[in-house]
Amino acid sequence: MVKCIYCLEDKAEKDMSLEHAIPQFLGGAQAPDKYKTHCVCKTCNSNLGLFVDASFARSFLVANWLKMNAMDLYLPSDPGGLPLYCMAVMELNLPGMTEDDVCELYMGPLGEQVYWVRPHDERLFWYSGGNPRTTKSKESRAYFLFSERSHLDINATWKSFRDAFSDRPKVKKVMGTVVDGADPATIGFQPADQLDDERLAILTKLATGGDIKSGIRYHMDYDFRFLAKLGRGVAFCLFGDAALDGPYAEEVRKGVWFKPSEPRPEVRGSGSLGAGADGIKQFAAHPHAVSLLVNIVGNDVVMTLMVGDGISGVVACCSANKLTDADRHHFTFGQILLLFPALQKSLELPLPTYLAHRNSMTKHPGLDAIETEISKRFGHFRKIAQEERASK
Repeated sequence: MVKCIYCLEDKAEKDMSLEHAIPQFLGGAQAPDKYKTHCVCKTCNSNLGLFVDASFARSFLVANWLKMNAMDLYLPSDPGGLPLYCMAVMELNLPGMTEDDVCELYMGPLGEQVYWVRPHDERLFWYSGGNPRTTKSKESRAYFLFSERSHLDINATWKSFRDAFSDRPKVKKVMGTVVDGADPATIGFQPADQLDDERLAILTKLATGGDIKSGIRYHMDYDFRFLAKLGRGVAFCLFGDAALDGPYAEEVRKGVWFKPSEPRPEVRGSGSLGAGADGIKQFAAHPHAVSLLVNIVGNDVVMTLMVGDGISGVVACCSANKLTDADRHHFTFGQILLLFPALQKSLELPLPTYLAHRNSMTKHPGLDAIETEISKRFGHFRKIAQEERASK
């Protein structure tokens, strides 16, 4: 029998699953193997993935930073397409829409517009893209419109349109722009029916300058449970059962399962809307990485999550007095893990080594190589915009 670190139930080995303590959307697949564990049951892995990890990943700020980072580091030779950038929920009442539907507006790499009419789930109102389970099982429709700038890199647009909604087989993709020289059916598009034609007549006018209200749906507490889960999982991977021992570790576990109707667990830290990590972020955040700093502050093992240089959160994940002398010594000055999702790379460094690199005192060869690759990749679409302005 194996005890699940999240629900604390004893389960048979067949009921356990591989857990990336650092979720894959943050680059966890490229993290060192020590950040992966089989001490999480399949039920927790599934439910916490939907209601905790997705709560963070699909929030407006995080989802769009990941997409913008992918765009900044895009290479035209990359075989994959770029993810669409969620702009807003449109206040539209298109033909055939019900009161349970919403229409989200997405942008492509060169200003293309995609309107997705999908089912809404009020429980997960802030999820960009809606409830993942619902949108995979229920039919919906998405309408794609090229922009005046698409011709500047038509291949990027084509690949992004090809890959859009690839994980949602129930989405009917409809092309709203006449395409010469290529068949949209080869990248998953279907012919428009009468309902699609009626909707496209409205959306095409809107795309060329129509006036419509829109908004962003945001949950002020979207990251509390995620930080608790991330802190508990990372601490367990680093320190084993010592990270799960004691009354404070139980408060962190309660934070993973927190519901607004219950008393708030006494988890020390600050979410991305607080100021707890602002000071650290100024000198430790990497603009193109997801950074995970673990260090000891007083009697706490503290984990600071920095998504680029704009989103951050900090959580005390366990008590330092539960650690071995070797672990306390190792983490006194901090260890930082840098994840580069767009490059599918990671690098772990002592914090002083990382800061010396950042301040150009002593360059770290591994990080220097990654940053050289970033500089070669960076700004493909920004260069296109500059060339476009110069030609006018």
